[in-house]
Amino acid sequence: MDAPPELEDCEPFVRIAGYMRDGGVRVPMIYNVDLRQGFIVQEDFGNTHFEDALAAGGDRDKLYGQAMDAMLPVTCLPEAVCRHLPAFDREWMMKELLIFHEWFLGYAGTDGEEFAVHANALIEGILGQPLVVMHRDFHGRNLLMLGGEREIGVIDFQGAMHGPLTYDLGSLLKDCYQDNGADWIRGQALLQKARYEDAFNTAWEDADFLRWLDWTGLQRHLKVLGLFRRLHVRDGKDRYLKDMPRVWNYANDVLDRYPALAKFKSWLESFDIWNSYKL
Repeated sequence: MDAPPELEDCEPFVRIAGYMRDGGVRVPMIYNVDLRQGFIVQEDFGNTHFEDALAAGGDRDKLYGQAMDAMLPVTCLPEAVCRHLPAFDREWMMKELLIFHEWFLGYAGTDGEEFAVHANALIEGILGQPLVVMHRDFHGRNLLMLGGEREIGVIDFQGAMHGPLTYDLGSLLKDCYQDNGADWIRGQALLQKARYEDAFNTAWEDADFLRWLDWTGLQRHLKVLGLFRRLHVRDGKDRYLKDMPRVWNYANDVLDRYPALAKFKSWLESFDIWNSYKL
């Protein structure tokens, strides 16, 4: 890795790699580090990503089962690690949702205070779940198939935070680059719920867990809609435009299914930009 220090701080990558490796997460071994110059010598995980294995016709349920197994030790990292990570709290969630407000809705005809009311209602619905270590970008492009696809390696973990239990699961099952059906997502989510219950020696109602997953996923997808449109409008990067209808569908599905979000859905439908993604 060659990351000039004036552009990127490698310290979180090295530190969080240590936390994860100690907790049993399969992250690259780090052999040598020069933080002053931004150089890291690390293990080569190859170039076969999880999404490549899916595209090649791999067994979908088996692959996702492997990915959820790889997620489990991240989620179960000890409280001592949580204390050394930034909090994915109300303030952070609102900061991300404002990306959606600015870049997707474009502020056109909007009332910032009205948006904050809707955003706060969504955030309140997320905050009630248990807090754990979250990778924050656990999806098919940050997972690599190792050892002839017998093992999954995890990368891009330097942005890890202390936040909602279901965030990483939503990132994986409702991957912005994969089309997964609602019934299939529900079934896979409940399998992971059982793994979490065994790991934490507790139990949650299915409906509560699925609502946590949906609402946390909605927050993520709204942020991503803003990020993708910003990449297009500000940075001239058009390659994410093809993925925006999928992300919109994931978000709209949640808005459709929860009466508590009906006012938010109605408000969003007052914007042509929102309706333009309806398929």
